[in-house]
Amino acid sequence: MTVMAGLEQPVLDTQRIFRGALDAMSHPGRVVSVPPPLEIPEPLQPATACLCLTLVDGDTPVWLDAAARRPEVIEYLRFHCGCPIVTDPVGSRFAVVADPGAMPPLEAFDQGSDEYPDRSATLIVQVEALGAGVEARLTGPGIDIETRLAVWRLPRTFWPSVRQNHARFPRGTDLILTSGLSMVALPRTTRVDD
Repeated sequence: MTVMAGLEQPVLDTQRIFRGALDAMSHPGRVVSVPPPLEIPEPLQPATACLCLTLVDGDTPVWLDAAARRPEVIEYLRFHCGCPIVTDPVGSRFAVVADPGAMPPLEAFDQGSDEYPDRSATLIVQVEALGAGVEARLTGPGIDIETRLAVWRLPRTFWPSVRQNHARFPRGTDLILTSGLSMVALPRTTRVDD
């Protein structure tokens, strides 16, 4: 099996992607774009691949949902990131969800602890489109009064699950939604209302 290429300019691109991820996490609901990777295995979105190539390394266990758990994806991540692939969501630091309709409950992932909330999992959830679909009202740190986020084709249980995640603060998971070359963050500090 030939491994696909990653980023065209690994040093510069990872710096750009990391700054974009920080911007997205610091300003929940803000859509941020990333530079395109050279190649990506299906079904990964370009922004998902970029985040993995930037944030994941040999000390970062990654869980892949059934849609993403393909030999090409596993080989791509192992080659470019050196990360272990785990089969139990609770053992992951990052998770890639290619099919949000079949996503496990957020509490199935590591929630961190009151003493070490930073040890929780971050979920990268691929969606069909950002800026269309059901709209949610976001408030909290990094948001000036409020912002609106529309996401296309999420399961009905998604927003209630994010509300429950916020209620567990300081524990809980952080989420990054990706679509194409775009990403938006929903850290556990963000409150979601209809």
